[in-house]
Amino acid sequence: MGVFSELDLENQQTELDGHDSKAAEIQSLQAKLIQQHEQKKAAAAAEVTSKEPAAELVAKTEAEQEDPAAAEAERRRQHEETEAKRKAEWERQQEEKRAAETAALAKIEQMSETELVKASMERMKKETERLTRRNLKECVSEYHPTVNFLYYALVLLFSMCLMHPAYLAISLTGALAYDIYLKGRKAVRFAVMGLLPMAVLAALVNPAFNHEGATILTYLPSGNPLTLESMLYGIAAAVMLASVVLWFSSYNEVMTSDKFVYLFGRVIPALSLVLSMALRFIPKFKAQMQTVSEAQACIGRDTKNGSVFRRVGNAVKIFSIMVTWSLENAIETADSMRSRGYGLPGRTAFSIYRFDDRDKSALAWLIFCGAYLISGWMAGGTYFRYYPTIKAAAFTPMTVSFMLVYLALVLTPVILDRREDRLWNSLQSNI
Repeated sequence: MGVFSELDLENQQTELDGHDSKAAEIQSLQAKLIQQHEQKKAAAAAEVTSKEPAAELVAKTEAEQEDPAAAEAERRRQHEETEAKRKAEWERQQEEKRAAETAALAKIEQMSETELVKASMERMKKETERLTRRNLKECVSEYHPTVNFLYYALVLLFSMCLMHPAYLAISLTGALAYDIYLKGRKAVRFAVMGLLPMAVLAALVNPAFNHEGATILTYLPSGNPLTLESMLYGIAAAVMLASVVLWFSSYNEVMTSDKFVYLFGRVIPALSLVLSMALRFIPKFKAQMQTVSEAQACIGRDTKNGSVFRRVGNAVKIFSIMVTWSLENAIETADSMRSRGYGLPGRTAFSIYRFDDRDKSALAWLIFCGAYLISGWMAGGTYFRYYPTIKAAAFTPMTVSFMLVYLALVLTPVILDRREDRLWNSLQSNI
């Protein structure tokens, strides 16, 4: 009886082992099937990803139309991710700043009293040098507004009226030198990227439409002659245009709106105020627009991300805000002017400008140069003709003197600024 019982138990155990092995085989088969399914799903996802962006954009647009709530949630999620990245970057920068400050404090603590005093004096010396050199570099702008305005009136008048190639070259050289002195690489980039293409275009347009001149070089496909005189006049006009633009570029650095209002506020108060407000409105509008754009980007209304319609809508919103700001600013300006008594008879004005001996010397020099060049122009010493044939004034010591005076006139700001630089260097070397 016991033997049979043991046999039955062994048979049952064998059957259980068989069932376990079958279950294991089934589980492995299911795992293989699941793996194959995942591989097919990944291949389908890769195929979808490899499709053209236009098809993806269309599918995304359709999905947004079908489920606006989900689309809004996705945009919110993207915005939160962007803000999280910005916050992380800001925290990293702040951490670096705190680490730098901590390192600086630790370095100061390790310094002796003598070393600390020496470092403080060196820092003060550098700051004083920076501020002093800035003031010295802008020494021409520190002259009386009358002197500044008269100088630019003379150089602009002669640049536009004297079409002699020598005078044009002198004007362009002086304007470019002074603009480079004031702005550095920015002026060079502006001259190369902005003025040079404009000058080339102006030089090419004139011979294409103006066919005057006696010296015919060839004939255009239209049958009109291409003359040497028209080409030279086009080049001269291009140089004149470039020099005038450069003079106005430095004019904006020297002649501020306060100086303009000081000069013409009592003569033509309305016009001077309008011009001053117009000149100040452009940079204020640009700065305010930058602020509004950054604020709108923080709430998810960026004009650089999203679909075309979304960017256009955000841009229109920003433009509407700027129009409202402009109108409100105009009303506030009018109220401020009214409260200050603008336009009332007998109104006084405060001025920080004083006409000293330095201004008298500069004014005398400008009057001399202007009178000398005007007399030379009236005497024909600056004469130059392009049509019908090229003809210029005789090359005499008198005509050369006119050129030298004009060269000294256009280089006056650079000479004054360089003199102040040499003075500063000499004073620094004697310390």
